[in-house]
Amino acid sequence: MNLKKKFFVGILVLTIAIIWTLNKRKYSNKNLKKALISRPTILVSKSELENKFEKITEAYCNPKNQSTKLEECLENLSKLDHYIQMKRLENKLYHSCDDCFSINGMKKLVNHHTFWQLTDTPNSLSYKFKRRVLFLNVMSFFYSQNLCCTKYMFWKLKNFPPEIEADLEKKFSNYIKNGTFEILEFDLDKLCKQSKILNNSLIYKYPICKENREMQYFDLISLSDLVRFIILDIYGGIYVDGDVIYLKETNLLWHDNFAYKWSYTNNINTAIIGINKYLDSHLTDFYDRIFSKERSTSALISSLHPFRLSSKIKANLFGQFKIKIYHSFLFDSAWLCFDGKYRRSTKETVCGFDEFNNKNLVDIRSYSIEQFFKGAFTYHLHLVNCGLNIRNDSIFFFLENFYYKKLRIN
Repeated sequence: MNLKKKFFVGILVLTIAIIWTLNKRKYSNKNLKKALISRPTILVSKSELENKFEKITEAYCNPKNQSTKLEECLENLSKLDHYIQMKRLENKLYHSCDDCFSINGMKKLVNHHTFWQLTDTPNSLSYKFKRRVLFLNVMSFFYSQNLCCTKYMFWKLKNFPPEIEADLEKKFSNYIKNGTFEILEFDLDKLCKQSKILNNSLIYKYPICKENREMQYFDLISLSDLVRFIILDIYGGIYVDGDVIYLKETNLLWHDNFAYKWSYTNNINTAIIGINKYLDSHLTDFYDRIFSKERSTSALISSLHPFRLSSKIKANLFGQFKIKIYHSFLFDSAWLCFDGKYRRSTKETVCGFDEFNNKNLVDIRSYSIEQFFKGAFTYHLHLVNCGLNIRNDSIFFFLENFYYKKLRIN
């Protein structure tokens, strides 16, 4: 073989090797979605980072400790975030897909869900406000999350405002095309049929799937208590209420079934809740004791209210099913201040829920997103408490414009 032929053969071999290496490192959403069909009940071993996170939540963010301090909790979580970033920078071969949830070396897509239903009069003040909150929720996800490992599933009812749905499809068309965003109708009949063919899904065998149930007559808050547990049974992942803003990646939360504490009480809040069937084969205990007993839809919805769930969890009525309860500081940092249980640490700290959108707390010309409850995973607006006004010098307005610019959404 002459020198010229050897050269071209060498180039061909090198090209094939590079393509093979890149394909090996690439984990597509399509492949991850297929992997979700099979749900083995294997306890996933925790990495060094998850163990560090667990130690921080126990030492500095303990929900059982009434003297837990917001600043100390978030500061230590922020230090862990910095440590993670340094670890990534040190690894020259690091790829964002390396952080995906995995079992036995197989990457699994983590679905994130929200549910919206607007019944307000179109173009009314409340309608316009909720629409902006809705878009803030969606934008915050795509800015903050690792899109190699996650997908956002936006759930709605059949009579969801078509103009908002069309605007979502237009503004987030790129994410819809690449499979990281999907708008779905909460159709109970279809979901029950889907549940029947999926491994480990439970909903199909309960009374709610055996009768014709009309969903649209319940208000958003009540109905969402039911919706989250049905879609989490079928798809798994993390559910967040529509008035929640993502502040950072959620990968440290993927290794526990979890909810968080209801302010200063001993109840839980399910505004953000994670259910992962890979982790706990005893999840059946939970679903059986709720969905198999309640016959009417209204009774079932009532039984899924956080206070009712809290009483059952405290009474150990769910058998061996376990759920991790985090401090509200991780997801709802202003809540204890709003309830008068701790003082505002700085003049920039949001305390009353309406201060997020209806007060000038910061100079938005020099403000940065990292300054807003740095270390927390999310911020919960609490729609019923924040009013309807959005000032142009508020943190809401700052974040809204920040996301539009960073995501290049028109």
